[in-house]
Amino acid sequence: MDIEMRQLKFYLIEQFVFLFLQSLGMFLCLNIGFLYFKIKTSFRNLLNLICFSLLSAVASQLLIIGLIQLNNWTYTMGSIKDMHEKLNLGNYIDVEKTAPWIKLSLTSINFEQIIVLILLGLGMRKILKIKYRKAFSITLRTYGLGILLWFVFAMVMEMNFS
Repeated sequence: MDIEMRQLKFYLIEQFVFLFLQSLGMFLCLNIGFLYFKIKTSFRNLLNLICFSLLSAVASQLLIIGLIQLNNWTYTMGSIKDMHEKLNLGNYIDVEKTAPWIKLSLTSINFEQIIVLILLGLGMRKILKIKYRKAFSITLRTYGLGILLWFVFAMVMEMNFS
């Protein structure tokens, strides 16, 4: 029981650090995108948009808990991590037929990232008072640029250390 609690604490700290870094990256990417597209909004609206998009972490964890319940698994750190890995796009590609750089990129995308994009689009629509299509277009170009930069960084690091 003590080992399980320690693993849970490390998992929560890991998730918190990841969300903090993701929020920081999202803030930078959205600022650059807003400057590029000449979109003016307040600092408070930008922070509200980022906080709203972080609801994806809650939705993802609720989905994991629901899937564990549906599979009749016990709630252990192992089952939580296994279910979290099953929501990764890298599990649904054929490794033999895929280039390594695409495989690395697809393993970085999971269900939570897709929810973030949707929530960012909805938040931009509300803050900027524009149509859904335009909001998702801006979202894909601003936040998508950050994801692309992350893929490039991850590929360079993977090539250097392997």
